[in-house]
Amino acid sequence: MRLALRHTRLLFALALLAPSAGAQRASSEPGSQLTANFDGASARTIQQLVDSLAATGVPSQILIDKAVEGARKGAPPERVLSVIRSYAGHIRTAQTILGSGMRNDVYQAAANALLAGVSVKVLHDLHALRPPPKLVLPLVVVTDLTLRGVPEDSAAVYVTRLLAADARDSDLAELQQSVAQGIIAGTRPAVAASSAAQQTLRRLNP
Repeated sequence: MRLALRHTRLLFALALLAPSAGAQRASSEPGSQLTANFDGASARTIQQLVDSLAATGVPSQILIDKAVEGARKGAPPERVLSVIRSYAGHIRTAQTILGSGMRNDVYQAAANALLAGVSVKVLHDLHALRPPPKLVLPLVVVTDLTLRGVPEDSAAVYVTRLLAADARDSDLAELQQSVAQGIIAGTRPAVAASSAAQQTLRRLNP
């Protein structure tokens, strides 16, 4: 009798500790952001991938945001899945370099830079000049310049030089705007970036 009672109590305890089948299914049910941008089957597949990557320490919201971005750009679901896998790898790299526990926007800026072709070395160089919470705009500017056609190494050099000269975020934003305007006016990206960077550095170090 006592043995049967202990067995019953053990089963009851295990039932309390184990997640229910409904709870297990709920973890893979797609959220409203995915269902609003993908068909049901694609949304479930993407959510399952996000859940599996989140289990390795990658913030799930960053991956969902990237999936929604892809959908809004017209990317097919299979392309979105491929980008999410790649993006998760970049986020892990950012976590390794910048440390854990940073805000999502820090990891997003770093992952976007790596996705655009900015090297891991640049991420290390920028980290040496600023703490991670203050790296969002420098990373955004390097990424933007690179995507506009400025050679990645040149874009990184200009931004690191500005940071070494104690540039503020407003100086970096001015550099970004000046380069964009120069390119729109017909100046080659490398020339526009060089000119804008030199002008900003002269102002910072008269």
